[in-house]
Amino acid sequence: MKIFTLADFYKQYGKMMSRIMIIFMQFILLSACQNGQKDAQDKTSKDEQNNILSALITNMRASITDLTEANRKPTNQWLLHSHYPLSAEEVKAIENAGKLEGSYATDMVDKIGCFILRIELKNEKGENVTLADTTKNPLYLQRFGLWEHDKKLSQNVGIKIRTNQLFSELKGKVQLQLKLENGAVKLAEIPVSITINDQNEL
Repeated sequence: MKIFTLADFYKQYGKMMSRIMIIFMQFILLSACQNGQKDAQDKTSKDEQNNILSALITNMRASITDLTEANRKPTNQWLLHSHYPLSAEEVKAIENAGKLEGSYATDMVDKIGCFILRIELKNEKGENVTLADTTKNPLYLQRFGLWEHDKKLSQNVGIKIRTNQLFSELKGKVQLQLKLENGAVKLAEIPVSITINDQNEL
């Protein structure tokens, strides 16, 4: 009867154990990286969060969509778009990302709820324009590309809005509320004056 030694075990299962160990180490490193990112996000102070909301509200503008600019036909869709400057931590993360494709953003944008509290809008015929059902067409901040504003690298975002009526020209104002999960809230009244012949500002 052959005695099964440690050398025999290593000879038979060594490669498999090495692979398992590599996968295990990769899992530990990945978990550490994810926890580090989460810790950095959790360290975002309430002041910094309020600053982001303030920047989004201050920079909010009305604009047509890419599709409207391409078609130049009456539409029922338009955008509220804005941006906020990236923090030093976010800029560093982008630099570390190196050659990775796509835009970078923290999940801060995903934690911001947006609500239109009141609208006063008219189309080119002087007809009142009403907001489409936001249950079926929920409002949310979409991330667009990174761009430099005022010599600061910034994250562009937008809110796509649908109305019940078509328009070639839309004028009036909307009252917008942005709210973070932690309860921070910002309100703004945003003027709207757009036409299907405008250029999309994004």
